[in-house]
This record gives sequence, structure tokens and C-alpha cells, in this order.
Amino acid sequence: MTIQRSGSRPTTLGPAAHFTGTVTVVPLFQAMEHRHASAGSVSFAPNARSAWHSHPAGQTLVVTSGTGWVQQWGAERQEIHVGDVIWTPPGVKHWHGATSTTAMTHTAIQESVDGKVVEWMEHVTDEQYDAALSPPAPASSARAAMTVRIAELDIDPARLETYLAIVRPEMTESIAKEPGVVALYAVAAKDDPAKLTFLELYANNAAYELHRATPHFQHYLQATSGMIVSRRLREAVPLQLSSQPIPPVP
Repeated sequence: MTIQRSGSRPTTLGPAAHFTGTVTVVPLFQAMEHRHASAGSVSFAPNARSAWHSHPAGQTLVVTSGTGWVQQWGAERQEIHVGDVIWTPPGVKHWHGATSTTAMTHTAIQESVDGKVVEWMEHVTDEQYDAALSPPAPASSARAAMTVRIAELDIDPARLETYLAIVRPEMTESIAKEPGVVALYAVAAKDDPAKLTFLELYANNAAYELHRATPHFQHYLQATSGMIVSRRLREAVPLQLSSQPIPPVP
């Protein structure tokens, strides 16, 4: 048994590249052979917050003091209090921090995927922080309301055929069973077939979240674990979507 005494762990400032305002971080524990999660205690001064980010294996927050805000991209900002437990699913873009008038501390618990626990994105602007909603495109335009994701994956070449045998039926099932999945495209680099790019179009963010929770997508995540050497996920906005029916392969 090991006991790490309170005050024995170093306190560091949250880096300006990933946080706005005064943020302090105290590491609580790291992942190891018999424990896959890591955790830290993060304290936000009033008006301080994280940048937009996501976690490849999701994240659990436990509020330990104060009052804060948490917000998922495209959804309402929500107030969080001492004792609240917040679960953010894998890949969901969000931010969290203090309110404009009160400090907040939470414990953050997460696991890694391919050695990575977080995907940092752009800072939360003052306008986004002060608003009740993050800035989705106008609701009057169905195209503007769409959620567009681009995933760039490097697959282990020795396992490429196995990976493709798993991802192809998953994409087909998603289109067949999920009305909110508008289109899924996958292409490979001509000079390196193990470099794949996926273009995913969803009717809205809710459809994207429903897709990630489906049994067939969860099966894909589990079955391809370890086959993906690296991944880069990006959000995009639709500017012009034009297509013709794809002719059958001869």
C-alpha cells in the first residue's frame, strides 16, 4: 500500500496555451500497470476556464468546491456544484471552468488512448464564455446546423486488411440504421494505403452523439483498439456540398 500525503505533490499553473485565466493543477495519480486512469485536481479562479478540447477515452469530473460551468459544443452551458459528477463521452468537444463570480475546483479522471488523454483545440472566447449557447450556425439552415468531422488515421500496415474488414460494415450499418448520419466517406492515400481520411457528415450534433453511442460504433472502437497508430480529429463547417450518385463498381 502507498500513501501520498496531502501537500506532497507539486502544484503547477495551467499553461496559457490550454487555459484562460488563473488555473492551478495538482496531479493526484498517474496510470500504471494495474490502474489505467490518471487524475488531477484542477482549480479555476473566477472567469478562468479550459480551452475547447476532447478526450479520446472520455473524462469524469467530480466538483469538490465552488460553482462552475461546463459546456458541450452546440449545447447549453450548464452550472455545476459541489458533489456533481460530469461524464463527457469520448471525442466530445467541450470546456469547463469557474463562473464569472465564483471559483471552482474539480477532480478530473481520464484514461489514455495511444498514450494521449486530451485533444486540445481553440480557446473559449469571451463571447462564448458569457453566452448561454456556443455559436452554432443559424438554425434556419439545415446545412449550417450539420456537424462535420474529419478523421485522419494511420493504421498499422500489417493489420490494415483486418481494420478495413471491421470499419466497412460499421459505416454501412451507420448509414442504414441512423437517419441522422448524412454521409460517411473513407479514402486512402494513393502512395500509402495505411493513411486513411474519413469525412463524416451528421444532421446535427445530437445525431453525432447518438452515433457514437450505438452498439455498432462501440464494437468498432473495441475491435480496432491497437490497430490505429495515430489519429487526428478535426471539426469542419459545410461550405458547399455537391454530389452525384456514385456509379456501381464494375
